[in-house]
Amino acid sequence: MQAQPHLYYFVYYGFENTVIESQVITPARKLVHDNFTVTLLFMEDGTNFLRALLAWPFRRKRMNVSPSMRAIFLPRVPRNVLWMNTLMAFLVLSPKLLSGQATVVHARGFQGCAVLLPIKRLFKKLKVICDIRGHEAEEYVYQVTKNKPRPLNRLETAWKNKLERMALTAIQKSDAIIGVSKALLHHYQSIGGLLQNAVIPAKAGIQSGVHVLDSRFRGNDVILDKLIGHVEETSRWAYVPCCVDIERYATALSRRNDVRKEHHWDDKIVLVYTGGLNLWQGQAYLADIFSAFHQEDSRCFFVGLTPDTEKLKKLFIDHGISPDVYTIFTSPFEKIPDTLAASDIGLLLRENHPLNTFACPTKLAEYLAAGLHLFTTRAIADVVDLLEKHSVGTMISDLQNKEEIVQAVKPALLKAKEGGKRIEEAHKIARDIFDWSLYLPTLKKWYLP
Repeated sequence: MQAQPHLYYFVYYGFENTVIESQVITPARKLVHDNFTVTLLFMEDGTNFLRALLAWPFRRKRMNVSPSMRAIFLPRVPRNVLWMNTLMAFLVLSPKLLSGQATVVHARGFQGCAVLLPIKRLFKKLKVICDIRGHEAEEYVYQVTKNKPRPLNRLETAWKNKLERMALTAIQKSDAIIGVSKALLHHYQSIGGLLQNAVIPAKAGIQSGVHVLDSRFRGNDVILDKLIGHVEETSRWAYVPCCVDIERYATALSRRNDVRKEHHWDDKIVLVYTGGLNLWQGQAYLADIFSAFHQEDSRCFFVGLTPDTEKLKKLFIDHGISPDVYTIFTSPFEKIPDTLAASDIGLLLRENHPLNTFACPTKLAEYLAAGLHLFTTRAIADVVDLLEKHSVGTMISDLQNKEEIVQAVKPALLKAKEGGKRIEEAHKIARDIFDWSLYLPTLKKWYLP
């Protein structure tokens, strides 16, 4: 029998985010349980490197991570100057590679993949799995220009172009490619020349300037569904969305009534937001959306689970919202399911922008697993596709259209009040689409020789 390869999960940045716990540590724990040898490899810059190094023992203990799963932390050199990050990664991988042992690295993001591909050229036994988390060039442009719209300068344009070249090289040279959304996979498959006529399903209805299917396919759902299916059938490509451990949420739902009593939410309609307050999160509209719900029904109560607590509190204070109708705090990863399961409506707000078109937010899976009714925008292609098939959410087209928001609040509240029926429908969708157990077999197939 051929020896099982050593598996590394390579995270190029973002150790401090709870998404690492749900999208890296959780599947890694399951693989260790299935007798895989897994090492977590993190790169962080400056003070984030020291914070991550100091925080890991506490996170390991809190998540009950097996001692057999090691974590290695490396300082990250900005933009891989002089290939320093590649050199550090090689020094970590070299004992396995030089001994001839089959080695697999699951790299999150194009920049992480770009660090590894030069090593792969020298060592053919190194298998690189490219995990596409988003459109990194668009993310960069958005971050630079969002608060002060302007053309990119020469240096910024050069970095954007380099990010685009990294993406093209990654999809050409990686052994396998994972995408968190079908829209994202369609986009990069078309760039890779696999789908000549499609970038994103036209039926998603996104009007944000991204390319759509060739005109002869528009309106033909049969052809569109076949093209979407092609994403899953292509051997080097796979759709693996942001997933959850569904059993944790099933357990949390069994405690729903107790948690609501504990927090004195028995008679309230709880709207919840979980996650950071990045520019693309629609953060500026949270207070406005909640105000619209509270004006319609005074029993509405807002719960914010975010590491950016002071920023979100200031937003609510500036909007004149009484502190009696909201609570904002940071929650450890393992307690998030209980809070979500005790809520009623999950807020998922994104602006219409190409960056958001290709997204698959972790909170989508978390909200559905917790049985929540989604209140969201038409900005995310996969979310639009999901809600056109299942009545588990209310969509608005424009976050700045107050009249549309007011009109959408009433049906959202009616669905939220359905209680058991609403919870059962949403949780079933999460179990059928967003449970880790559905996608680990595909990953295992790629991890093995």
